[in-house]
Amino acid sequence: MAGAKLTPRKLAARIGVTPKTVERWLADAELVPHARNRVDACRALKVDEEMIWPKAVQDRVKSGHDRELVHAYPYRSACPSTVWGS
Repeated sequence: MAGAKLTPRKLAARIGVTPKTVERWLADAELVPHARNRVDACRALKVDEEMIWPKAVQDRVKSGHDRELVHAYPYRSACPSTVWGS
C-alpha cells in the first residue's frame, strides 16, 4: 500500500468497502476477500492478485495427478449415477 501511496482508509474508499474490512485483511493473512474486492484492490494497488493473495490463486487452479478431464456430460442427468456418486 505504501508503494501505491494509499492508506487503509483510502483503499477502502477506492474499492467500496469499509476501512474496518481492509484492516481485517491486513491483520489476518488467512483471510481471503471476495473475488470482486480482490480484483478492485489489485487494480488500486497496481499489483497481481497472486502477490497479495497467493492462496486464492492456488485454490482456483487445480493441480495434481487428477486434473485431467476424463469425460464431460452436457447435463447432470446424462451422467451415470455411479460416476456422479464418486
